[in-house]
Amino acid sequence: MSPSEAQAYIMGNVRKTEEILLSLGKSLGFYLSRPVISEDGEMVLEKGERIDGRKLFLMKRKKVKEVWVHRKPRVFVGIENDHLRQILLLLSVEEGFEIGIGRADFFITGYKPQRVKFLVSGVEQDPASNLAVFTYESGVMGFFVDGSISDAIVSAYIYIFPALRSSFGSSDPYLKKMYLPSASAYKKGLGGRSLFLPARITEDSLVEILDKEDESYLICDALVHIPPDVYKINEEDELEVYLIR
Repeated sequence: MSPSEAQAYIMGNVRKTEEILLSLGKSLGFYLSRPVISEDGEMVLEKGERIDGRKLFLMKRKKVKEVWVHRKPRVFVGIENDHLRQILLLLSVEEGFEIGIGRADFFITGYKPQRVKFLVSGVEQDPASNLAVFTYESGVMGFFVDGSISDAIVSAYIYIFPALRSSFGSSDPYLKKMYLPSASAYKKGLGGRSLFLPARITEDSLVEILDKEDESYLICDALVHIPPDVYKINEEDELEVYLIR
């Protein structure tokens, strides 16, 4: 299964969370399920926006007292490696998500296989080729992430976080995508798989592909997607770039 096929299949099975009415003081971190209109009829915030401190203060100034938001989804990510769990937990907090991250063996033994529907099992890409996604009959969406730091980061930004945003009703759940020229040549080699490589955006708006090491995925500004049928990048070739910062 290609990355685009995996994304589409996951999104097609995401369950939208129900909406609830919350007082303004309890709404921090939630996503709006309806537009926020002031008492004077002024549009304050659009549907789908996440309520952070600045938006909360804005609504307070506009004398908004209650807002309709999406209930936070039930998602679990199973990971064997302690370092990967810590990284994914930190990334999810940074993105404003509250998700359960625990040992994969707990998730396997804690749920009966006949009640689990697998959506994706393995993707033709590197990293994150071992990603598995499924839904449980209660509505919980589960992700298995195996491998290295790069596997966890790519899985989070390309699959897990977009699925969460979609469950909140976001109309644009994916990372911002741009097409920018490469700062240098890069040889992919053979294999016929999609690559998601760490990269930085230079001051001249060029894409600098970093070394394919775990540390590079921790400091990169973007992920560059190289399709399976592309084996060599020339200087100034246009690249498909996903911004993560």
